[in-house]
Amino acid sequence: MKGSFERVLRQGDLTAKFGEDEFVVLMCDCDEKYVYRLTERMIKAVEEPIELVLENK
Repeated sequence: MKGSFERVLRQGDLTAKFGEDEFVVLMCDCDEKYVYRLTERMIKAVEEPIELVLENK
């Protein structure tokens, strides 16, 4: 899931896993509008399906 978040964050923004299903995002130089837009993009990123490829050995 962290990879999904990193696709929508700016280069200087940081993510960290905080608990089982919780994440923290650290951002500098942003206003309330940016945080709201980022939150919407993060929710959409999490809703996207993730394709798993399993190899038979």
